[in-house]
Amino acid sequence: MVWFAAGISLKCLQKKLPGFAVVRAMPNNPCLVGAGITALVKGRGVSRAQYQKAEAIFKTVGEVVAVPEKWMDAVTGLSGSGPAFVYAVIEALTKGGIASGLPEKVAAKLALLTVFGAAETVRKTGRSPRELREMVVSPGGTTIEGLLVMDKFKVAEALARAVAAAAEKSKILSRRLEK
Repeated sequence: MVWFAAGISLKCLQKKLPGFAVVRAMPNNPCLVGAGITALVKGRGVSRAQYQKAEAIFKTVGEVVAVPEKWMDAVTGLSGSGPAFVYAVIEALTKGGIASGLPEKVAAKLALLTVFGAAETVRKTGRSPRELREMVVSPGGTTIEGLLVMDKFKVAEALARAVAAAAEKSKILSRRLEK
């Protein structure tokens, strides 16, 4: 059996479904278009063949990573909830473009493809986001001006806290269901 729902631990599933071999999965929203990632946890009694079958199913909608159960709340916060955070960033970039004088359609396209292109650049070059960011910044230029505003409003900290809050909520849900 493959189970995917935030906040339901493998321990809880195995208790509620005795005798079933359970693989816990946390796919994310980009799986809808074949660009997702799914974290899998192999439960007690799951054979290699059963696990490989679950893995093959999720590979049809993106990449798969095997993780221990103890990481699943963090996975939920980062990968499960993360797409919503990125969508919020795309919305904010679009609003910034509109406020700077662009038509909505143009701003939306530029924001979307900027985020997509930046992610692909990290993925394909193997360079860190920090290294790539530093390549774009020039002293006294436009990018550093924007990054200073982001620092002032603690954007990076807010995103990190959003992941932590979502992970903590997953833990709370797990505890509630285990009672």
